[in-house]
Amino acid sequence: MDPATINCQEACVNGCVLGDRCPNLKYLEETRKFLQEKSIDEMINIAANRFAPPPDIEAQDSQEPNPDHNGNFM
Repeated sequence: MDPATINCQEACVNGCVLGDRCPNLKYLEETRKFLQEKSIDEMINIAANRFAPPPDIEAQDSQEPNPDHNGNFM
């Protein structure tokens, strides 16, 4: 397999098939460093913040009426 043309997302589902020729090895050291330096609580916080709405949208939502699934305002 050619490292320049391989689709890692499909070919490496069960693990890297290229070994030392993997074009993504450069990310391995960064990932290891991140995992060593961050606690599980920090990682959970990062993930939660990543998917939270921006603060200005959150403030707007709390001021607008909130209809239930039937369209009735709560």
